[in-house]
Amino acid sequence: MNSLLLAASVAAAVLGIAHSIIGDLLIFKPLRQKQAENDDALRILSRRRWAAIWSTWHLLTIFGFGIAGVLFVLALNPAATYPDLKLPLVAAFAIGGVFWVYGTAGKHPAWIILLGIAALLWQA
Repeated sequence: MNSLLLAASVAAAVLGIAHSIIGDLLIFKPLRQKQAENDDALRILSRRRWAAIWSTWHLLTIFGFGIAGVLFVLALNPAATYPDLKLPLVAAFAIGGVFWVYGTAGKHPAWIILLGIAALLWQA
């Protein structure tokens, strides 16, 4: 086992958790409470665009978890090949696609591409 890759995997997962929680508390909670409505720069965005920004913020976390999964597999098996790495990659894109549908109420078509990538990876 490669302890440095394992440490990197854990650090990536912890970073993802911190990124989502802290970002939601410091950025998106005040926006949900309409504390930003007096800011001219922020008022120009529709709710749909704010939903896309919120979803993008958390999609980064989901992909961070996918990378953490790949690092974890590599830590356990430094000679890993694609079949060994397939599950965390498929999971990251599939969960990202489902989350994107939820976050944007299906109004942003990126979910189609994310789920398409997951399907292609699964079939590869």
